[in-house]
Amino acid sequence: PECPCRHIITSETTFLCSLCNNSIPALKTIHQEKILLQKEIQSLKEEIQQTHEKEEEKAAVIQYLNKKSEELVADIQTKSEEISALKSDIKNLNEKYIGQLDRVVEFQLAKEAVENELEELSRKLFEEANGMVAKEKKEKFHLEVAHQKLQRQLKETQERLSTEEMQLNELRQAMSTMDEIEHQKDQEASTHPSYPTIKDSNVRATRDLAALMSAELGVDNTDTMVGVDPLMMATFIDCVKNSPMLPLGKIHSLPFLKYCQSDSIEQCLRFGPNSRLSVKKLNEAILMNTCFIEDTPAGFADEQAAQMVDATLKLSASKTLLWERLNGTETYRLRQCQACGRCDTHLPLAYRFRVSYFDDWACIDRFCRDRLVAVCEFYMFIRNIRQNYYSGRSMLDLYYEMLRLRLQMFYASMGALADTTQQLGIVGDTIGKASSPRVAMSP
Repeated sequence: PECPCRHIITSETTFLCSLCNNSIPALKTIHQEKILLQKEIQSLKEEIQQTHEKEEEKAAVIQYLNKKSEELVADIQTKSEEISALKSDIKNLNEKYIGQLDRVVEFQLAKEAVENELEELSRKLFEEANGMVAKEKKEKFHLEVAHQKLQRQLKETQERLSTEEMQLNELRQAMSTMDEIEHQKDQEASTHPSYPTIKDSNVRATRDLAALMSAELGVDNTDTMVGVDPLMMATFIDCVKNSPMLPLGKIHSLPFLKYCQSDSIEQCLRFGPNSRLSVKKLNEAILMNTCFIEDTPAGFADEQAAQMVDATLKLSASKTLLWERLNGTETYRLRQCQACGRCDTHLPLAYRFRVSYFDDWACIDRFCRDRLVAVCEFYMFIRNIRQNYYSGRSMLDLYYEMLRLRLQMFYASMGALADTTQQLGIVGDTIGKASSPRVAMSP
């Protein structure tokens, strides 16, 4: 059955009675509550919509933050790896730094050592420089004294020369006549050589040595050699012709002088098994005419030995023996012969020599002095040939004199020159000399 209230309430939205058109209080109240509830529902829907929108925004933010977080995690992982690599690099660099510090310390120590050594070397250098300056001053003083002495000698020589010039005018005529006679004798000797009549070789050698000293002995040496080897004569003539064109230091490149050097000169300059001198240096000094030989002043050897007890002689031509080089020591006994090393109290050191003005005088005995003087006379002969002082003499005559000078070197090297000269009746230490130059005197 149909409810009667449906005739009273005709619409859900009205709260008036359709019969009396008056409001129904209960319905009005319900209707008002409905309106409020609808508004509240709408408000809630709006809030829900806003909440959904916010949730969507938050979801988007969360998604963005998650993505950003992933990116940050990846970055953190990358940075962590980089940090690990940097830590490893730092560790390696730290090890290298420590190693470099050690090297810097070593370099610093080496630098200090070098600076100390440099300072020590500088000190020694200044000391040596001062010593050299003092030595130079001393040598300069000695040179000045020697210069003054030479000046005095030069003045005396000039005075003697002025006196001799007065006598020279008187001797010119006599010398011209003597030169002509000697030149004729030389020509006769070269064109008509006589055969030797003496068969004993020792007697013949004595005669040859006597020919060197004919001026002192008054010996008439008419006995000459024949049958000279043409090859040797040719090399000698080549030496005579070519030696003036060569420097003095290169004359041993000539075959004849090279042979004489190896066969006679070096043999004469070897002073036995304990020789204190270098053959090469001594040969060069004698060739350059810088070897000085003289008699030892009385008491000089003993005085020199007393002054130089712990020192060594300054001698340019000296050499060190093999066993001394191996031991690193050099021993010099000043009372022994400074040429052969012989220490014989019965053989006085009557002579002294030096090969440079700045060397010390070295004392030697008679036999070593004979060796040096014999070689000096041979080179004097060669120097006279180079200066064309023997231009008026024949080649055969020069060859004979060269043979006698070599024979003298042989006797000196064998230690028999002094005895041979005594057999000739020569008193003292005279040794055969190279012929004096024949210089033509102008009228």
